Amino acid sequence: MSKLTPRHLTYLEGCGNLLQYCLTRRDFETGHCIFCEARTKWPKEVFYQSELVVGVVNSFPHKVAEHHLLVFPVRHVLEFAMMTKYEWADIRMAILAGEKRFGTNNGGWLTRNGDPLYGRGTIPHWHQNILKPDLKLGKEMRLPLAKKTEELEEDRLRAARFADVYERLSSEGKLEAFLCGQLQTHEPRNWDGKSDWPT
Repeated sequence: MSKLTPRHLTYLEGCGNLLQYCLTRRDFETGHCIFCEARTKWPKEVFYQSELVVGVVNSFPHKVAEHHLLVFPVRHVLEFAMMTKYEWADIRMAILAGEKRFGTNNGGWLTRNGDPLYGRGTIPHWHQNILKPDLKLGKEMRLPLAKKTEELEEDRLRAARFADVYERLSSEGKLEAFLCGQLQTHEPRNWDGKSDWPT
């Protein structure tokens, strides 16, 4: 098990629900990158794959998105400047495949480039978020690149609540069962960490 660094803890503050926190933290502790292993970890979510690029349906979509896709190189890179022209060409193909299948040409893109520490992202691997707003919800979609001070404090408090649950499940030997959906806990997997869970 790898020890969590202060940088990992900052990334974990960007997790929006308990399951995302637990999966991300486990990957940090075991030295894995979920994007590097996406083809085997998320086979059902993959909508595009080649030797160079993967496109997946995001398991943790933006709350007002009808569709939220992620496109990223197979090779572990942090910045677009590190990618080859062949990877860029293939990223274009993945984006076009997403547009054709999910109609995301009527949406927006947000690129996580460089260290997620500065963009409040959770995965230190270059990726393109492709979002199509759910117009039926009638809500504005905001895609923050950075957060206000009060939002950062809220994220820290939420991550601390998630950490308590993670550490309890881990110490009881129940973490993997929880992650696989084989264990129901008092805290639901989609708990946002902001409000108390249902009783």
